Amino acid sequence: MKPSAGQTALSDLDRLRDAFRRRVETFRRVDRKLSIAVVGRVKAGKSSFLNSLLFDGKDVLPRAFTPKTATLTKIEYAPENAIEVEYYTKEEWTSLCGLSQQSRTGDDVLAAKDLVGSARKSGIDVGSYLAKGHERVEFPSEQDLMGRLNDYVGESGKVTPLVKCVTLYTNRSELDGVSIVDTPGLCDPVASRTVRTREFLEVCDTVFFLSPASTFLTSSDVDLLRMQLPQKGITHLSLVCSRFDEGLADAIFDYDSLEDAVSDTRSRLQKQALKTFTPKSGDNPDANQKKLLEACQHPHFLSSMFHNMAGRAADTYTAHERHAFDQLNEHGDLDARMVASIGDISGIEKDLRKVIDEKDTLLAERAAGMLPTARGELRTFISNEQQGVEAHLMALTKNDQQKLEQQRKDAERRIMELQARIEEHFGGLNVKIEQIKGSILSDLRRSSTEYGKLTDRTRTETRESSHEVSDSCWYKPWTWFSSHTEYTTYQVEITYLLASDALENIRNYARSAAESIEQGFAGAVNIPQLKTDLLKMIIDGFDVSSETYDPAHFRLLTEQTLNRIELPVMRISAEAAVAGISSSFSGEIQSASERSEMRSRLSKAVADLYDSISAQLVQEISSFKQKVNDLKDDFAKKLLKDIQNDYDRLIKECRYKEESIRRLQSYDNALSGFLKSLPA
Repeated sequence: MKPSAGQTALSDLDRLRDAFRRRVETFRRVDRKLSIAVVGRVKAGKSSFLNSLLFDGKDVLPRAFTPKTATLTKIEYAPENAIEVEYYTKEEWTSLCGLSQQSRTGDDVLAAKDLVGSARKSGIDVGSYLAKGHERVEFPSEQDLMGRLNDYVGESGKVTPLVKCVTLYTNRSELDGVSIVDTPGLCDPVASRTVRTREFLEVCDTVFFLSPASTFLTSSDVDLLRMQLPQKGITHLSLVCSRFDEGLADAIFDYDSLEDAVSDTRSRLQKQALKTFTPKSGDNPDANQKKLLEACQHPHFLSSMFHNMAGRAADTYTAHERHAFDQLNEHGDLDARMVASIGDISGIEKDLRKVIDEKDTLLAERAAGMLPTARGELRTFISNEQQGVEAHLMALTKNDQQKLEQQRKDAERRIMELQARIEEHFGGLNVKIEQIKGSILSDLRRSSTEYGKLTDRTRTETRESSHEVSDSCWYKPWTWFSSHTEYTTYQVEITYLLASDALENIRNYARSAAESIEQGFAGAVNIPQLKTDLLKMIIDGFDVSSETYDPAHFRLLTEQTLNRIELPVMRISAEAAVAGISSSFSGEIQSASERSEMRSRLSKAVADLYDSISAQLVQEISSFKQKVNDLKDDFAKKLLKDIQNDYDRLIKECRYKEESIRRLQSYDNALSGFLKSLPA
């Protein structure tokens, strides 16, 4: 390919070759484990899912530092409980520091700012940790391990910003022979960590894919499940509809009972999965792809939160759990049986046990499919390259320099006509953003009232009292003035507040606010739908029925332009509010005056946090609307520039038309010959 192919194609071919080498090298390892990945979008509930599935609901895996800076965490069996930490290299950290200084607002820059800023704020000696490279810490028990893992991967961990990868070794024999990985997203500010995640998926054997119920099976989810994962040679796939309680909360008001809401919501989402993953007419999946698609037609439904609540008394629920309980108890019928049903994890546990029990079979299937998978990837790559070459050839063969110049002018005119329609479309988007702002602020205000309250806790305490009893007897003078002490016990009900409850309320309010804002933006600005609408608008604007225009050509150019759209990500910190409470209160607060004072302080802390979040939200929305307007103004210009560049290249080649055609035909023939030589 080298004499004719572009550098991009050669780089893509290099990646295919390297991926195949990694698969072979990994499979040949003596200590080869069955690799199980837990995959899903930001806030799909991956860590909570693993805590429920592997650790009986205990918070062994803490919340990520931020969704965009989540750390790849492996969980494996070992006789000793331990954590093995891999830190960034000095070169990677230097690159991050440079990225954090940039003025643009992409996810990579914001995440880099998070990491670098938090490392500086913590006051740790960054250089000493980077110099370590790796570190292994052993713990006598899983409980001790839980307390320390947060230091390395948790949202409040001191060295979390410096950690690239963590392997958690736990003395659970049921995990012997498997490696379970909690994967971060693939959009990461550190290129090496993104590469590490992609490399892991290349050698992964089975996947548990989480898609939240409230936004079940987005276009990106479907693309990964239908196309990307099956093509990587995955041998087993389980689809989990996670955070099922949130999907029910969205629907509960449409039903007369919770049981009806649960039944109908499961049925509706099941039908969605069945429709999405039933092969369409013309599809021709191979045996493995067909098996994976059939597995996706029957998702598991899970609320990790309700699984952890099952079997516990309501007065032991955290504030976050109580809020979720109250949301679903609209009809007063959320009893212990329904809590257990919504949190039922038995189907997923059975699936995991089956995967582990059939480890040898799955690894054999992986081995058998390795070469066919690689050939299929190569065949697809060469076919796509050939299609591009043939389109290029057709453009040169059918047109001369004068015709191409005319086509370019015609395209420019049509793009100008589209600007009015684009202006109208983005105007409607701005209206939706303003509407959602009011809805989000209302939701934040309502939840601030809930999280600003504390419920008294009570417990019974046994106390002892004593009193003196006289031993004097009038006819026994020697007993006069003598006495003994008698003791009695009695029960006292103690009413108290816990400082930790107040801190949890503050943190949960910040998390709840972040989720409300994220969901609000996602509802107002549906990026996949926006891209679809604008793409249709562009394609409709050109006469694609004419042989002059290639719809695939304009679709590619349009998608490249639209991929520049990014949703805002708000960083909400509750640490100042937490510090204000923790500096004044700790443990149990029993006196009425101190309880009143803590309630007042909590209410003010949450109210201040609401004011801060609201101001930040208004500013973020204003900034986002400005970016949208800039994109609107720049959209046609960028599209026009891309089209102009494309025509400029074709026009330049027209000057040496015969030579260019001979070169492309030779390349096309070489690609055809290579495709024919590939074994089926």
